[in-house]
Amino acid sequence: WKSSDKSVAAVSKNGKVTALKKGAADITCTLDGVQYTCKLTVKNSPSIKVGGRKYNKNTTYSVKKGKKLTVTLSGKAASVRNSYKSSEKKVAKVISKTNASAIKIKGCKRGKASITVRINGVAFKIKVKVK
Repeated sequence: WKSSDKSVAAVSKNGKVTALKKGAADITCTLDGVQYTCKLTVKNSPSIKVGGRKYNKNTTYSVKKGKKLTVTLSGKAASVRNSYKSSEKKVAKVISKTNASAIKIKGCKRGKASITVRINGVAFKIKVKVK
């Protein structure tokens, strides 16, 4: 099994295809010396909701010190680990596992931070203000 674009779709040794992000890829299987190819189009990329609202990259989301802000992930591929990074871990940090479908951002001290969430390689930058 082989994918022509591993950033769009991954394929396991057993032929399980995982859509990763919007785009197109060819999935090829070789069986008894004969190649079979399937064209695949991924129409939707991963998305997130912050605090129950649709994500907006221009919005700064507020959280109180000691409280948590929930980020719900959709379109996550089970075989791909998420990653999280805070620009200011002393202000706000992610306290969830990398394979979670919802993550928590904890407000640690007053200030501003940017939390970068990567789902299937697609990055979302969440601006957070801790009050």
